[in-house]
This record gives sequence, structure tokens and C-alpha cells, in this order.
Amino acid sequence: MKRILLAAAVSLPLAACTSKPLTPPQAQSAVEVRVPVPVPCQVTQVPSSRLPTASLSIGGDIYTAVKLILADRSVLKADRARLSAANSDPCPVAK
Repeated sequence: MKRILLAAAVSLPLAACTSKPLTPPQAQSAVEVRVPVPVPCQVTQVPSSRLPTASLSIGGDIYTAVKLILADRSVLKADRARLSAANSDPCPVAK
């Protein structure tokens, strides 16, 4: 008799827990997932500038030649800066 009472005492609380009506799960809204897509790399070539010493004549004076050579150096520095900016990892290398 004690076993029956013990079984009833244990089963009644368990039966009370399951007597609750089940509700259907709510529909979930759509979730946006952003996935990176590989794109072919297209790098444009940086054209080099025309150097000022190209217009230097052979019979010109030394002062004009020095001015053109200094301008030539400034153009080369600017070209190097543009090329290094363009070449600073434009496209990651596939490994």
C-alpha cells in the first residue's frame, strides 16, 4: 500500500506538469546573412609621367639643365609615391 501511495505521490506532480496545453512554435522571421563572395581582381596600371629632362636641349645653359634635373627628381618622387600607393596590396595574393 505504501508503494502505491509513493507512486501516486510521485506521478501526480509529473502528470500536472504535462497537462499544460502545448503551444505551436512561433514562426521565425527571415535572417539576413552576409557572405563574402570572391570577385576577380582588376588592377589598373598607373601610367608614368613624362620627365622634364626630355625637353632638355644639348646646347642649353647649365642653369636651365639644373632646374630641369631638379624638376625631374620631383616628378620621379611623385611617381614612386603613386606606384607604391597603387601597389600596396591592391589584391590579396591567393595562397
